[in-house]
Amino acid sequence: MDILPEGEYAIVELMGHQSFVGLITEVERFGTKMIAIKPLFKGAFLDEVFRGGSAIYGVTPCSREVAWTRMPKNEWSLPESVRAVLPPAMLPAPEPRRMFDDAADGHDDDEPRF
Repeated sequence: MDILPEGEYAIVELMGHQSFVGLITEVERFGTKMIAIKPLFKGAFLDEVFRGGSAIYGVTPCSREVAWTRMPKNEWSLPESVRAVLPPAMLPAPEPRRMFDDAADGHDDDEPRF
């Protein structure tokens, strides 16, 4: 993949059922070794994410091509902390609010819901 820079790519599994696909480096921050991950998402790199070494469950090195094909394409597949800082352009369009609720929730279906 010419669009991805050279570097070490991996699929990283962390405690808490978090998975990332992207460019990784080992860094020292706060007096401890950590993994810095530049996650791939929707064809672009997100801001770096740092996790402590003890949180790593598994690191599977992969090629740039594999990283490109395995990157998440839906925001729900990213950890909540990463979704919270996604650029607005990467978020899905908001769904319009419905005036009437079709669900049987005890409300009159002809009553507008605001």
